[in-house]
Amino acid sequence: MALPWFIFITVALLFLLAVIYERNGLKALSYTRYFSTKIAYEGDNLEMIEEIVNAKLLPLPWLRLESSIARGLEFGSQDNLGISTGEIYQNHISLFFLKSYRHIKRRHQVTCERRGIYRLESVTMTTGDPFGLIRKNKTYPLQLELLVYPNLLNLEDLPLPIHSWLGELPVKRWIVEDPFLTAGIREYSSGDSMGLINWKATARTGTMQVHK
Repeated sequence: MALPWFIFITVALLFLLAVIYERNGLKALSYTRYFSTKIAYEGDNLEMIEEIVNAKLLPLPWLRLESSIARGLEFGSQDNLGISTGEIYQNHISLFFLKSYRHIKRRHQVTCERRGIYRLESVTMTTGDPFGLIRKNKTYPLQLELLVYPNLLNLEDLPLPIHSWLGELPVKRWIVEDPFLTAGIREYSSGDSMGLINWKATARTGTMQVHK
């Protein structure tokens, strides 16, 4: 009779352990992720720091983190970090072991390969009992943003002379006439303001004349 009782007690303990982790595995668990800078340029190297805190007595034998961010950031190789890259996004999977009241801080080396705005809005955590009988996951919101500007060019590498960018080129006529500068008179045209009429020139020539 000893063997059946041993099996019964073992199954009961496993079931109790699974219930405990299902109810309390993700409690008192916090996670933050941030970049060492919020603004960078193409080719710059920076760090992405992630911190996770297990503020409870129950240890976590395994914790899986999943997140997704747009392509254009190259992450250096690191233990317990898997990266699968698609055409638009790259998915990150990290594995942790957290003791009771444990704080882990991990740094990732990142190279900015392409300009753009990179946002990370959430991360999904999954944990369970040591034997994998149950799993429970939760999505945590994040407000992570990195702005990558195009690479800076030297002044001598600019393709055109600077003076031609300002539009200071001669034109044959004014786009908008200057009302404070008089160059002469001309015949009245449809749409001219009555305030531009030169009455002396009009009386002298017999046709409507306006200031030019």
